Amino acid sequence: MSVHSPLLSGQRPLSRPLPSGEGQGRGSRPRSGFTIIEAAIGLLVLALITGAMASTFLVGYTVINKEANQVSADGALSSVSLSLLRDLSSATTITSTGTLTPGSGNSLVVIAGLPPTTVAYQIDAQANLTRSVAGGATSVAARGLQSLALATAGCQLTVTLTPKAIAVAQTLRVTQRIGATGCY
Repeated sequence: MSVHSPLLSGQRPLSRPLPSGEGQGRGSRPRSGFTIIEAAIGLLVLALITGAMASTFLVGYTVINKEANQVSADGALSSVSLSLLRDLSSATTITSTGTLTPGSGNSLVVIAGLPPTTVAYQIDAQANLTRSVAGGATSVAARGLQSLALATAGCQLTVTLTPKAIAVAQTLRVTQRIGATGCY
């Protein structure tokens, strides 16, 4: 009886011949897939690329956010400047109960023109500067205003406007017309 039995028809050999260079040892199989070290290096490279991209997006977002705040502040200041300057420069009487801030209840009352028209300014709880004309409707003169302060020195008025979006205030200097009885 022979040690090697011939293969019966339809049977397969127990092992297949290996291509040259593969499976140097007994029972070795051909290599396929990645090792744990290769996978870890791949994940490390992916994490570094993702971190670099995230920091780039964060810087871009910060710049865009600052620019949007500046545009918002500029819009608030430019919309209030025209009506406020017009009212203050032609005022015959100005009464202020203090610095206007959101929800403080302080007001700036200006009486101007002929016949005299009373205009009141306040900042509501939503940081909107409202302009109320006596006998008329209340309108929003500016949105996003943190404070409005008024200081007088003779016929010179100094209005300090601080928008909510940025902490940089804008100062307006208004000169009232000078008449025989003083400023009016």
